[in-house]
Amino acid sequence: MVKIPRVFWEDCRNCDCDVGEEQHGTKRHVWVYGFGDQFEKLIDRAQMYADIRNGYWESCRGLVLSAQATLKAIKEAA
Repeated sequence: MVKIPRVFWEDCRNCDCDVGEEQHGTKRHVWVYGFGDQFEKLIDRAQMYADIRNGYWESCRGLVLSAQATLKAIKEAA
């Protein structure tokens, strides 16, 4: 399982992205299983938001930082 920021997780869920199910959660974090197509979608979406050249930085800084933290957590868990 991988612990990721809730901000990014909630954004994925609010956009109806099929990124799997939350296994455990707190106010700030969510634990998810790190395998399968759903997890690949989560990684792809995080990479899209984390790249500050995509234009999200000005309007969604919190989401960009959360996506970057998500990628860092995934890398550390691998």
